[in-house]
Amino acid sequence: MPGSPGAALIADGYHARVDGLTSLAVLVGVFGVWLGYPLADPIIGLLITLAIMQIVWQSGKSVFTRALDGVEPGVIDAIHHAAGHIQGIVQISRVRARWLGHRLHAEISIEMEPHLTVAEVSSVTQAVRRAARSGPTSRRIRA
Repeated sequence: MPGSPGAALIADGYHARVDGLTSLAVLVGVFGVWLGYPLADPIIGLLITLAIMQIVWQSGKSVFTRALDGVEPGVIDAIHHAAGHIQGIVQISRVRARWLGHRLHAEISIEMEPHLTVAEVSSVTQAVRRAARSGPTSRRIRA
């Protein structure tokens, strides 16, 4: 799959990281109890719980945003910025994007200079597509 990994793969990476940190924290707790600090075990347990809750929050937010066709913050601005530097465009009135499977679908409403010919309008449209595809979601965008 080209481009950046999907939300489920990122969540799986978070899960693997929490597993490793949890194992390390358990060793620290056991070592603390062995040294004579009986409160080390419950304190480590609370820290592990907080870490798991944070990862669940991050993963859930990412997965639910993607499930509801949401895009990451900044993607709309990046597409708007990329298209805004193309000669012949007077105004960009709207940029919308949403996920369709593993592809990001973007719709850009632009106003062009009124004197442009049909061939020039087509050229500007292709330039907008190229600019949108060259951004942070380069290989997954369908403009």
